[in-house]
This record gives sequence, structure tokens and C-alpha cells, in this order.
Amino acid sequence: MRKFTKANLRRSIVMVCTLALAIPMLLTPTVQVKAADTTVPIYRLYNPDNGEHLYTTDANETRVLYYEHNWGYEGIAWYAPNGTGTPVYRLYNPVLCNHLYTTDTNEVAVLTTTTEWVSDNNGQPVFYSDGAIPVYRVYNRELQGMHHLTTDKNEYDTLPIHGWTQEGVSLYARTIGSPIITRYWNESGEELSLETASNESTTGGGGGNSSGSTSGGSSETDGNSGGSGNSGHVHSYTWETSGNTRTAKCSCGATGITEEYVAGVWGYFDRGAAEELFMHVNNNRAVTQYGVVDNDGHPIGIETVPALTNFDGLYATAKQRAAEIATNYGHAGLKTDNENLGGGAANANECQQAWCYSKSHASTMTNPIYTQGSCAVFYYDADGSGQNLYPFYVLVVNK
Repeated sequence: MRKFTKANLRRSIVMVCTLALAIPMLLTPTVQVKAADTTVPIYRLYNPDNGEHLYTTDANETRVLYYEHNWGYEGIAWYAPNGTGTPVYRLYNPVLCNHLYTTDTNEVAVLTTTTEWVSDNNGQPVFYSDGAIPVYRVYNRELQGMHHLTTDKNEYDTLPIHGWTQEGVSLYARTIGSPIITRYWNESGEELSLETASNESTTGGGGGNSSGSTSGGSSETDGNSGGSGNSGHVHSYTWETSGNTRTAKCSCGATGITEEYVAGVWGYFDRGAAEELFMHVNNNRAVTQYGVVDNDGHPIGIETVPALTNFDGLYATAKQRAAEIATNYGHAGLKTDNENLGGGAANANECQQAWCYSKSHASTMTNPIYTQGSCAVFYYDADGSGQNLYPFYVLVVNK
């Protein structure tokens, strides 16, 4: 797991001047269960940006995180009882950007009333605890207060060497799931099979890949990089263009990335990341105060900076600027009263934290004279392959 430091944040952002992740539930796959009347699978995912592991029974949430937000799919962690047993609640911390799982309703009440933690899933259980298999919980203060769950006693015993604190048995499972092996969409390029993906990987069918340009698209080999398995399917992508959009299509029927043509360049806009960045900006404004003075300059009170509004109204402008700075990084194309620019950050949270370290950028985010704003995140496809995308971040504001 990667440890975040302020130095890492500063190095990863290029600046000029001045989110649980809300998951759009767009897909409706059928959840496969090991025994439909008694158990449900707990899917485990990994966020490479902050080192968090997510646990969910929701196949739709799993697919959206995997395909649209670059989370790694690690397989089925365990099988939980289907609607019976002790409820497990999930909390989310928008400041730390991670989740907590607990069966303790008192812990839920204390954290949601005295800290930044909020109830996920409308306060309803996300799954249930019951069975003979212990699920251990560990905690790492250095990794933004991260918690981690595992059925692997060896992993539980080993993690303290790496800075994790053991918290004992947190809940119970009916049976252990698949071997945990991380798999990413941009590496595999294949349809995600929730029930079998991690097992397929253990037989040598996934892991290694090679890529390069071929006839306006790219090719990937989902082969094995050193096992005893088969070499796998070779994906050969070509672009299907319609107006100002194009989608990578494979001869096997797999669909790759969809890009837009804006400001003379191709790339992918991540609306979810843009909304997350906007949320972080408004979170900063919510805790920023300024003094109010009368006409003679005498202090008359303190007010909190109100949230920026009109995200949708300025979103097209933010998108235009995010695409423009991919090839002309600077403020020559300024279209609003002010803006923040960034490039290269791993995610929206890292970008806004880097802006916080710069006085001018922080001022743009929290200045009360600005009342409207929007954000855009653009992944620039410099070589046209759809594989080597570079992120650009924009905040635009108006008075």
C-alpha cells in the first residue's frame, strides 16, 4: 500500500496560478451467488490512489468502480449470510476519503455525531455477519486512518510489521472466498466476471500485458507473465468514430474507452472525478471564515464562505479549459473570473490538497467574492492509443 506524504502530493501536481466517492449506479448486472438462499459474495476492490480496500455485495458498484474509476478488482473476499445475522454498517469519511465497516451501532452513533464520518447506504446494513470464519480488522494511522478487513490470519499477523494496528475479530463469514489477486480494467481489457475473475488469474490467465498502437487503436495481450497457464486472448482495438466522440472496439466484441474531441485534442472527461473535486473545494469553503467590516473598516462579525453554485452551468466552460491546457498549459485562454489548473495528480483529492499548499490557489478556492464555479477532469490521449492518458484538472470560478 502506498504511503501518502506532503512531498508526494507536491511532486505529483503541476500548477500555474489560480470523494465515499459517490458512485453512479449506471449498470444493472445480475449478482451471482454461491448459494442463493443462504449466502452472498463480498466483492473486494482496491483503490491504488489511496490504498483503500472496499467491500460490497453490490455487483453494480463493483463494475462502476472497476470500469469507470480505475479501482482494482480483487475477487470475492468471503461469503456472508443473505439477510440474516448481525448487520454490518459502512461509514464514509469525506475528509479522509475512506470507509469503515462495523457491527457496533454505538460506534456508528459516536462517529457520525462527533466526527466527519457519515453513514453510507442511507444508514442501512451493507451486508451481514455470521458464521465460523473470523474476519479481522486492522488500522493504520499513517494511511489517513485507513481500516482493512481480512479473513487471512497470516495477513493479519504480518501487517503490524508494516505499521498496521491489530483490532481483533471484527465480524464473521460463512466461507472464505477466492484467492485475492488484483486485476485492473485498463490492463485486462476484458469483461469483468465477478464470480470467476480472481480464480482465472490464479491459473495464469491474467496479469501480464503488452500494448502498442495498431491502426488507430491499440493491442493488448492478456497473457501470463511467467506462469504455467495459457497465453490468453490478444485484443486488437480500433477506433469507431461518430462526430466528436470515438470508442475503442475489439474484434472479440469488447468495448474500450470512449473519448471526446475538444479543443483539437482527444481524451476522456471524468465527470465523477470533477464532481468529487468540486465537493472538496466546497468542503474547504465550509470551514473557511472571513471577517465582515462596515463602511469605515470596523469589524462587525464573522461569516463562513458559502458554497460555490452553478456546477452544471459552468461545466462546459471547465471542460473546454481542461482540454485546452493539455497542449497550451497556462491562463491565456481564461474564460471566467479566475481559475485553478493542475496536471498529473493521482486523483481529485490529491489535486485539491496540492492547491491548498499554494496561497494563490487556496485563495481562489475559498475567496468569498466568487459565488459560482465548476470543475473538469480531462485525461489527455497524447499518442492516440487510448492507453497512455495524462490527467488535467480545472476549477473555474465567477463572481
